[in-house]
Amino acid sequence: MTPRVGIGLPVYNGENFLVEALESILAQTFEDWGLVICDNASTDRTGEICRDYAARDPRITYSRAERNLGASPNFNRAFQLSSGEYFRWHCHDDLMAPTYLERCVATLDAESDSAVCHSLVELIDERGQRLDVHDSNLVGADSTRPSTRFGALAVRPHQVTDLDGLIRSDCLRRTRLVESFHGSDRSLLCELALLGRFLQVREPLFMTREHPDRYRRAAVSPEERLAFHDTSRSVRFTFPTWRLLGSYLGMVGRHVGRLSDRLLCYGQLVRWLPSNWNWARMIVDIVAAVDPRALVWAERLKQRMFSPEPGPQVKKTQK
Repeated sequence: MTPRVGIGLPVYNGENFLVEALESILAQTFEDWGLVICDNASTDRTGEICRDYAARDPRITYSRAERNLGASPNFNRAFQLSSGEYFRWHCHDDLMAPTYLERCVATLDAESDSAVCHSLVELIDERGQRLDVHDSNLVGADSTRPSTRFGALAVRPHQVTDLDGLIRSDCLRRTRLVESFHGSDRSLLCELALLGRFLQVREPLFMTREHPDRYRRAAVSPEERLAFHDTSRSVRFTFPTWRLLGSYLGMVGRHVGRLSDRLLCYGQLVRWLPSNWNWARMIVDIVAAVDPRALVWAERLKQRMFSPEPGPQVKKTQK
């Protein structure tokens, strides 16, 4: 029978935290779920661990790619192989409290115009110790107006943690899923915001792990970021901020029918340009096409001016 909740776990060489992630899924009080593990041709013990869990529980399916596809195709494959009214991605280094699915399913069931439900986020270290509790604070994301929701996700700086939430599968199927460029996770959240309201359980029921191998810390150069997202691509001129803007324009055209609402969404993009230094990022994209080191220099300058490292948890971890 088709489960109500599909869970996709894309993983590459995740033996270090994978068992904890799988155990947190098995511990859910909401038991009507099906898990698809998409192994991106791991070279460590990931496959052995996954096959063991799949043999123990019929709700778990294990699929291994013949080669490393990159993160974006593997994330998309995890959704495409899953089934269920609701869906969520679960990374190998993250955890859920036992009541996470139960609370999020109940919240989405009660609000038919919603697209995503997530909880507050507990930031943990490599040993599982709490560093901080993060609130995405996306004011307006629960609005009934598409343009307000779009602005909340596109204009306000945030850490894209809501992509770890529980998503209506019908909404997700209408999107372009995770595209192969830096910032595509932000683009996907914005597209989901055009399709429905974002809800939040006001408890820290989801734990995301901070460690040096996370993408936002390990991949800095354009080549590293492109290889992370899609190993089949080798285009040097990536222009990720320009692609993000183009993605925003395209999704508004696809999903917003009324002219007045569409104009309001375009107005949000006018606000987006100065937000989070996006105009400067667009300039860096052009310069980086000539000299890829420009992106590294820009990242170092940003860290020196605003924070030692990327992410909301940095100041806590530095104490």
